[in-house]
Parts: sequence; structure tokens; C-alpha cells
Amino acid sequence: MCCKHEAPRRGFTLVELIAVIVVLAVLAAVAVPRYFDYRDRAQTAAVVGTLRQLQFALLSYRRDQGAWPPELFNLQ
Repeated sequence: MCCKHEAPRRGFTLVELIAVIVVLAVLAAVAVPRYFDYRDRAQTAAVVGTLRQLQFALLSYRRDQGAWPPELFNLQ
């Protein structure tokens, strides 16, 4: 005999859980390489910016002093 007021079952089925895991895996597979690409580009941009500052400092020193600095430790 079946009850008319049977409580609805709660929780997720195994298929639903697997579907969510697959979707998350696909998103991770797309996002992780992009993250590393952005990180590499940011590091490259930081190095290029630092080198440009060094170039500007060397050219300013040469313009002010008339010669290249004897060492790169004191460019003031």
C-alpha cells in the first residue's frame, strides 16, 4: 500500500553530480591555460617596463654626464 502524502526525495542523483563534475572539468580545462598565459604576459610586461626605466636612466646619465656610467649600481 502506498502513502498519498509521501515526502519528495531530496538530494542529487549520480547522473546530476557527474554532469556537474564534467562541466567544472571543462571550465577548468579552458581557464587554467588562459590564467598561465595572462600570468606570463604580465611578467613579460613587467620586465619590459623595468628595462625601459633602466634605458631611460642610462640615457639620462649619459646626457647629464657626457659618458656612460662606469658601473650600474649608482645611477643617481
